[in-house]
Amino acid sequence: MGWKRFIAALLIILPAPAYGSRNIYKINIIRIRKAQENTGKKIIYYKIKPGDTLYGILRKYNLPLKMIGEVAKLNKLKNPNLILKGHILKIPLPGVKKKGVKEKFKIANNVVPDFFPIINGRGFRSYKKGMILLNSGTVNLQQNPVVTTGGNNYIIDLNNNLTEQEIKELQNIGYKVIKNKNQLRKLVEENLLNTFGSFEANGTIKLGTFDRLTYHYDYLIYDMETGSTKIFNLTPDTPKELKNLLSAYGITVEQPEAKSEKGESGTLKILTGTNIEKITELIHLLTGEKAIKDGNGYSFNRHKIFVVKEMTSPEEITKKKMAGFTIAKVYPDMGKSIREAVNTIPFAIQRIKLIIVEPPGTEGKRSRFEIKGFSIETPNRTYFLIPGVEKPEEIPYLISRGINLIVY
Repeated sequence: MGWKRFIAALLIILPAPAYGSRNIYKINIIRIRKAQENTGKKIIYYKIKPGDTLYGILRKYNLPLKMIGEVAKLNKLKNPNLILKGHILKIPLPGVKKKGVKEKFKIANNVVPDFFPIINGRGFRSYKKGMILLNSGTVNLQQNPVVTTGGNNYIIDLNNNLTEQEIKELQNIGYKVIKNKNQLRKLVEENLLNTFGSFEANGTIKLGTFDRLTYHYDYLIYDMETGSTKIFNLTPDTPKELKNLLSAYGITVEQPEAKSEKGESGTLKILTGTNIEKITELIHLLTGEKAIKDGNGYSFNRHKIFVVKEMTSPEEITKKKMAGFTIAKVYPDMGKSIREAVNTIPFAIQRIKLIIVEPPGTEGKRSRFEIKGFSIETPNRTYFLIPGVEKPEEIPYLISRGINLIVY
């Protein structure tokens, strides 16, 4: 059955906080589903240092010694005991590899690489202002940036702006011309290796247990000395609030400058007190009517709702029923109490999983955030109820996405 067990409950169109378009947040009813398969094996790229041994490198990444054969085969090493300083080792991390899975997040051929500011100062220098005068024409650095690294000068020409004659003249004065995304990616990776010694490319991290954040990165560097994790992305598609959420897990994201975010924020209400006080406040929030203390419970006289604890005497409940009131009992289980209280109004309530994908309008190309709770449809707006969050930064992240949030 798998994904067929997911039944779409509703699509809520909310003001998009970024990228100049409206966002669709997909809400699905929670159903049991099969565990997702790992879509690929992570590869660490490691630059061999003086004194390194294959055994020592495997120990550094807590990998079993029996993987020496696999690493030797992947790197076409005739003698695993002979590895040379400065060479690049590919080290596979455990995982299930699926055939036919292509690498994600390739640099598009028509993208001028605005990402160079994130690696400036790490052995890279980029120049996007000025011109180069040639006999055959003028090279505008805004269209064709210059990058210097490792004593070499490069001209980036992903858009094929340069003529063959201009390329020859640039080569004659010491420039190397990068014409495709693979060359550009290789240049970035060489810089990361020279700066950090090792990195992972095109991988996935999953954070949280109850609230699940799945994030795809272009490059990840783990500093074993400081314990910090740093992500480098080639496109500006991680919004500020999501970067803050990743920061709560000790993960720093560096990427090109993102577009300014726009759109309305959602609202936040935190229910406090005992369970009966929380349910009373929830009904007040949904209906706009304030409750009146009435015996052992609370009455909403306009909506004819009487909120009481589960153990309230049958006589008191019967008296209220005879007066035309609907009874909303409050239980130790807040989920059960919420469903009973909302059904007395009545508004549509469903137990759902909220799924937010970034960038907006994609199926989680960069990230996917999931959190379980209830949705309540009122005539004026939709609310999303949750018992709490794992990280405080999740609340501003949800609010920034236009979610009307109630925490109980």
